[in-house]
Amino acid sequence: MATNNSTALKNYLASEGSLLSAFNPSVTGDLTAGSNVVTNVVDTSKVSVGAYINGANIPAGTTVTGKTADTITLSQSATVTVAGVKLTLGATLVIYAGNKPQKADDSKPSTAVEVLRYTNILWDAVPVDGYLPLQSPIRATATANGTVAWGRLLDPSDLSPESSTTVKFRKDGECAQSGKDINFQKGTSVTAGEEVKISVFNLGIK
Repeated sequence: MATNNSTALKNYLASEGSLLSAFNPSVTGDLTAGSNVVTNVVDTSKVSVGAYINGANIPAGTTVTGKTADTITLSQSATVTVAGVKLTLGATLVIYAGNKPQKADDSKPSTAVEVLRYTNILWDAVPVDGYLPLQSPIRATATANGTVAWGRLLDPSDLSPESSTTVKFRKDGECAQSGKDINFQKGTSVTAGEEVKISVFNLGIK
């Protein structure tokens, strides 16, 4: 049964662990102007090479290029020296044409073809009518022809190496997994080279 109200979502986030923490985990570290290394990071376990990273004094479009137990190397340098900065990692949405898994945690069928990949997805922290809305529209260019059949959401720790065999979360018209839901427009035909924008993409609960 769907539960679409802000109170239920807030309670779920509090009791089961924040969905934002899963798909938009954050780390805290020290920045040095002109340096692309974040130092004194307490925990880098949820950080993967290739993930987008967002925060004050970090240029837009910055990604993670390396990490150690307490440092993160960025693709671009910080603009200001400051300690204790919160940096947030963006999620990735991959949309496929072709056969779907039988359930959320099944293996990705070998016949499935990736047609769209959205990166650096960030949700607002304030629920609206039981859902977490996007901070801003996301865009991707289709890499193949096909009809959208299903999609999966990768958190930053799935990216290196990408969890290509197990579909953690999926939405194709039915609830994919208890407590988590992905909503997107299904059945849309796309052509290679076509840009597809998603303005309304809600991470909600069922």
